[in-house]
Order: sequence, then C-alpha cells, then structure tokens
Amino acid sequence: MFDALKTKVQTQFRGMCNNELFVVQTEKNELFNAYLAALPETDRQEHNCNCCKSFLNHYGNIVIIKDNLIQTIWDFQIDGLYSDVPNALRDLILTKAIENPFLSKIDKLGTDFNRQRLESGEVIRWGHFYVALPKEMVNKSADSLDTILGNLRTTKEVFERSLNTITQEATETVLELIAQNILYRGREFETMLKNFYQHQLKYATLNNKDLYAWANYKDGGRIRNTAIGTLLIDLSEGMPLEQAVRKYEAIMAPANYKRPTALVTESMVKQAQAKLTELGLINSLKRRHATVDDIPVTNLLYVNRTKKNLSVFEEMAAETPVNPKSLRNAKELSLQEFIDSLLPTATSVEFLLGNNNNFVSLFAPEDADAPNMFAWSNPISWTYQNNLTDTIKEKVKEAGGSVTGELRISLAWFNYDDLDLHVIEPDGNKIYYSSKRSYRTEGFLDVDMNAGSGNSRKAVENITFPNKHKMLEGEYKVIVHNFAKRENRDMGCSIQIECQGN
Repeated sequence: MFDALKTKVQTQFRGMCNNELFVVQTEKNELFNAYLAALPETDRQEHNCNCCKSFLNHYGNIVIIKDNLIQTIWDFQIDGLYSDVPNALRDLILTKAIENPFLSKIDKLGTDFNRQRLESGEVIRWGHFYVALPKEMVNKSADSLDTILGNLRTTKEVFERSLNTITQEATETVLELIAQNILYRGREFETMLKNFYQHQLKYATLNNKDLYAWANYKDGGRIRNTAIGTLLIDLSEGMPLEQAVRKYEAIMAPANYKRPTALVTESMVKQAQAKLTELGLINSLKRRHATVDDIPVTNLLYVNRTKKNLSVFEEMAAETPVNPKSLRNAKELSLQEFIDSLLPTATSVEFLLGNNNNFVSLFAPEDADAPNMFAWSNPISWTYQNNLTDTIKEKVKEAGGSVTGELRISLAWFNYDDLDLHVIEPDGNKIYYSSKRSYRTEGFLDVDMNAGSGNSRKAVENITFPNKHKMLEGEYKVIVHNFAKRENRDMGCSIQIECQGN
C-alpha cells in the first residue's frame, strides 16, 4: 500500500518539475505530525520512520505556482489506508506562505529504501518517501545555497516593492516619452518597461499579491535599481516631469547633452484638454496677435491723444536711420524716471534697437466673449522672443560669465555701488573676490564688476559650480556685502540661483 502512495508522490513531483519549485514555511516535524495524524491510530507506530520524517521536513513542502495558485506534491487522490494523507498535507501547506525558491545540490531527495535484518536472519525491505530531481535542476554553482537564495529573495523583494511603489501612470508617462523618442537612450528600456507595465496591470487585480511576486520575480527583476527605475520612482512620488527627466539625464546622458524636444506627452495634452473643457476655457485658448484697439487704455502707462499730420518729406525724414555713435553721450535713465518725467512731456519717442533685443508679442482672444483665463483683469497675454526673459542670466553672459554647470549664483544691481558676492561652502571654505576659486569643489567667481571704481549701472557678479561630482553635500550660504556704497539711488539687488537647471 505504501508503494502506491510513494508512486503517486513521485508522479506528481515529476509533473511539477517543468516549473520553478518553491518551498513554503513550515515548522520542524509539522508535516510529519500531520502525516501521522491522517493515518489510523493503529498504523501510526509502523509509519513512525526517521527516513520519511526527514523527507517530509525537507521536501514535503515543495510547491509550484500556477495561475497564481499553489500546487503541492500532495495534489492527488488515493484509496485505502492513505486516503486522508494527501488532503491533510495539502490543506496544511495551503495555509502557509512561500519562503524561498527550492534549490538542491543533489538529485536524490530522500531515501528510496533500506533493509532490516531480523534476528531470524530474514531481511525486510522498507520503502520510504523519495523523489529524483532532474539533473538539469541540480544547482551546480560554486556559491552556497544560502548565498544564492539570499540574492533571489532580494530580487523578489525589489520586484514586489516596485509593484507597490511605482504607479501605472508613471510607467505610462515614461513609455510615452520613449515612443516620442524624447527620452535619452529610452529605447534601451522599452521592452523591460512594457513587460513591467503588464505585471502592474495584472498585479493590481489580484488578492494574493505575494504569490504573484514570487511567480514572476525573475521576469520582473530589479527595475527599481536601474536608471529608468529612478525616473519611475521620482514620477510616482510626485516629482515634476521636467525635474525627474533632468535627474535621469544626469545619470544617462553626457555633460553636453541637450534634449531635442520639450517634455509633452499625449496623455498630458489630453489631461490638459479635459481640464480646460471642464473649466470652460477652450475658446479662450484661441489667440491672435493683439492690436492697439485690444488694449484697454486703463492698462497703458501713458497715452498721447494728439495727432499730427506730416508731409511726405517729414515722414521720409522720420525714417532716416540714426547713427548710434551720436548717442554715446546720451543720459541714461531708469524706467521709472522715463515714465514719470520724460514720457509725459515727449512729443515723439524713437527706439534704437541693438543686436540683443528681447521683443515681446502681445496676444488677444479670437472670441471677445470667451472667459478670461488670467489672474489679471484683462485678456491680453504675451510671449518673449525665444522665450527669453532672464535678463540677469543674459547680463552674466555679456560680462563673460558662465551660466552652465550644476549650480550658478548670480548677483545683479543697478547703481555704481561695489557689491560683492560671497558663497560659503559646506566645509567652511568661502569663494569671493579675494579667493575666487575653490580647489575642492571647483566652484569659482568669474565676474566681479564695479570693483575699484563704479563703471556700470548694470553690474553683475557670478559664482558657478561646473562639476556636480565635485560638489559637497550640505548647505551653501550666499552673502551679499556692500563693499563700497557710492550712491543713494536705485538701491537694492537681485540674486538668481540656478541648480540643476531650476
């Protein structure tokens, strides 16, 4: 009778060996005690065998995962003395969680049989639980089983954590960026991401998520530990898309890499469209260049209501180019002085445009009755030529300063004072006019204006840190020192700090 039970176990085990084997968490002798308890009480002593006890302790808890369900080596039916054994052991195992993948350095699991010689000289052959592991499943690695299992557990834990912390929305966004070819070297991760996304969709529908993680951990892998995983985590944690992608590019891209296109995905466009539709602002988006009639007179600083008729010769003379050299001695005014004192008394205003102009275009809605979508009271909007409004940055560039790098700190002011920019690094080193370069971080002062004598009312100073790998963790303290106060007009200053492009 026992041989029939043993054969059933071996047949079931061979059928399971086409899948990855796992073991569930059981206590020592727990399965063996359940095995004995499933036998009639009169037969238990005969089956109290150390060989079978060892097999049940080490191999009786082997399972596979199929369709997110556990299958055991006891998934069969048998009649007679052992009829309750498979159900008792299977029911016990199904209450347990997966502990590890099953690995073995040997192919013979258990003891097939042994012989006992009686005092009479008769030899009895005793059969025991025993299965043969296919040789291709025997682990031949030089590493210990504990080391291998530790690595496999870590892979499963990372995969499970990825499924629990990376949102489907983040994966969809990154896949869209890859599809639009605007994510640097994104194609290298596309197959992995698509595979992970399918796992996300399935994982979200299941109750036994731990079982799914064990069943698929090798396929899902350690996506969190990759550069693309960092991007997914940052997006899942709410980091703005532009900032998250810049962080990814800092890992993957060369220092001089410039992204060819803006980060706008199809889903972002659809979300924006849906939100604007909800707010009733779709018609407000239809814009055209504004005309003088679109601008309310209440929004103009100065209006000249006089009209002068010119002869054709006066109009031609008005179009005669002005020689810029004739304006070298022109008095420089602040914008407020121009508005308050000069503009009200001017009979005409002419503009001489240089080579670095920041033109502004004004726009009005095509539909005059469309709701206003701005915080101000009129529907006029504007855009700058080349989207450039950063006058401090431009002043630094004109003065020969660097506007690239991991961190840039720029100071601008508007009179002849000598302001000095100081940056104290986390280790206490100070970068300023007397110590312009830090040899530890490679930060340096490259523009120092109005030192010695005031010669510019458009002064800037600039300190930049070009090498992110040299920078120190910690607080960078920025100080402005008025080294020489020379005027009481246009006082004050502006500081611009740009870190990692922000």
